Amino acid sequence: MKKFTWLLIFLLLAGIGFAQNNAPTVLVNTFEVDFGSEVLTIDFDVNDTESDPIEVSFLFSEDGGQTFTKFSVNSLSATPPLNNGSYVANWNYQNKVVDITQTIIRIVANDDKLPQPCDLANEVDTNNLKNWVTWFQGPRNYNVDSARINMIKDSLANYFNHLGLTTNRVNFTLSGRSGENIIGQKSGLWNSPKTLLVDAHFDAVPVSPGADDNASGMAAVLEAARIITEYQFAQNIEFVGFDLEEEGLLGSRNYAGNIAASKEIIGVLNFEMIGYFTNQPNTQILPTGFGSLFPTQTAAIIADSSRGNFITNVYNNSSAGLGSTYFQQATNCVSNLKIISLEVPGNGSLVPDLRRSDHAPFWDKNLPALMLTDGANFRNMNYHTTNDSISTLNFKFMKQTVSAAVAAAVSLAEPSHGTSTDINLSLVETENHHHENCEVKVYPNPVKDVLEVFLGECFDSQLLIEVYDLEGKKSFQEFRKTQSKNISVNVNKLKSGSYVLVITSKHEQQSMVFQKS
Repeated sequence: MKKFTWLLIFLLLAGIGFAQNNAPTVLVNTFEVDFGSEVLTIDFDVNDTESDPIEVSFLFSEDGGQTFTKFSVNSLSATPPLNNGSYVANWNYQNKVVDITQTIIRIVANDDKLPQPCDLANEVDTNNLKNWVTWFQGPRNYNVDSARINMIKDSLANYFNHLGLTTNRVNFTLSGRSGENIIGQKSGLWNSPKTLLVDAHFDAVPVSPGADDNASGMAAVLEAARIITEYQFAQNIEFVGFDLEEEGLLGSRNYAGNIAASKEIIGVLNFEMIGYFTNQPNTQILPTGFGSLFPTQTAAIIADSSRGNFITNVYNNSSAGLGSTYFQQATNCVSNLKIISLEVPGNGSLVPDLRRSDHAPFWDKNLPALMLTDGANFRNMNYHTTNDSISTLNFKFMKQTVSAAVAAAVSLAEPSHGTSTDINLSLVETENHHHENCEVKVYPNPVKDVLEVFLGECFDSQLLIEVYDLEGKKSFQEFRKTQSKNISVNVNKLKSGSYVLVITSKHEQQSMVFQKS
């Protein structure tokens, strides 16, 4: 029954939600390309439940939707900001794109209710953190219980999927060991290569249940993911569970060495033991040479009787902006969290004790990264022992640390309170040779179950009927032989939204947009 208990915790956490202002939506009614005038015309609706003013942005992509560039339409049938209603936009794309039929258009609708960092920071729930640590606590080492660590990985992937993230399971072999990183990505509205990582490692040493090391860090990642995925951001955010940290940072070394080059990493927020807190004097030990490198911080710790009552914000010279963002957001949103910030020279080789987690491989690649830590063995005497259990952790302190990190992530990823829809212009007709009695007509539109199609005279009896969503994904395909100019297409299994019907015969192809209600 133990495994089902773990799954139940996931289901309980997955059901948690918060009331919030709804983001506006955009729905494309029709789109048309005039190839002679090189003008794209889009008829669309915008709607906001709370009737907030709506700003609409237009972007195009010529690389299949990997990156988007913002553009200004030549005319819009109203002056922004818009209210709920229908609008027409015209864009003269001459000299703007190489081939309009190989272009994807993205329309983004935003209202003025941008999520604020402190508001999201306040959503961190202490009980959630406690439940996650309870769930993770226990063997997480291939040499002790490979079945359980594989179950952990499966459950992480399932939870990321549940949150609507694009989930990748990245297998790797490094230094003779094989592992698997679990990554959940929330794509930014602009689809830029800029990416923020929120990460921790999920493995533990063989002898320890690993509550602080590092169930506390993974709890932070999953709670941050739960909150952040409810909102939209300009930049990409990845929530990462690194494998084999305890074997030499192998998971993060693989990511930094093989994956990071394809992205523009704007920051790495790495959680490494964030749950141990004590106000007892003389509980915080300092590494050898710490006083020489960090005299101000050393003096502050000693002045407080060396109490282990702070989170350490560790970053290197090239990550100073990232460290400053965390400190500033903590100051703004979690003012009672005590922070000791350490700016490490170079890649940290002068202070190897501050390289002992998954931020270090990013420093080695000159990428901005910070480590949030309670100090590991310099404070927590249960480190790497059988005593590293949930009963030793302080969840108020953990909540404060995670709240500040959520606020920092929101600030870095550039929040947006909106939604987007894409139009794949490869669906438009590229020829205008058909005459008026070739026109295809559809009704009713919007349609609930059955779309009635009237075929023009140019179509023969052999038909290919296809339905695509506006991103170009095929939802329906049927070959049909008919002598009738009136055919019916059953669309009752489609979700509500905008679609393109494409009818093809030997000498003719036409497309038209319809709405599924």
